[in-house]
Amino acid sequence: MSRALVATRGPRKEISWELAEVTPGATGEVRTVAISSLVRDPAFQVRQGVDERTALRYANVLAEGRIMPPIRVADVNGALVVVDGWHRLDAHERRGLGEIDAEIIKATESEAQWWLCPRILADLC
Repeated sequence: MSRALVATRGPRKEISWELAEVTPGATGEVRTVAISSLVRDPAFQVRQGVDERTALRYANVLAEGRIMPPIRVADVNGALVVVDGWHRLDAHERRGLGEIDAEIIKATESEAQWWLCPRILADLC
């Protein structure tokens, strides 16, 4: 268990944030997916793009045989849309790997956008 900011919606759809105990990975199923099956929609990318140095550093981590956390993917009407982990995905491709571990949630496009909120907040803090 760890503590994280969690968004909740009130009866009037207002959003409130609170620190809550969370179990990592509890929000979705982790499985290995083909990289070719992933949709990369820029609307779901928090940053302006993939930073070359970061992607290269991650590729070196993979080359050392180390395991990276799964990327986060939203299953939006059957399409596996990348929500978080763009640098890790790029690193896997640089290493010529055809598969990657992904935490997958079933979500509408709007719900998938909400899944980005903790990532955005982490970048701001």
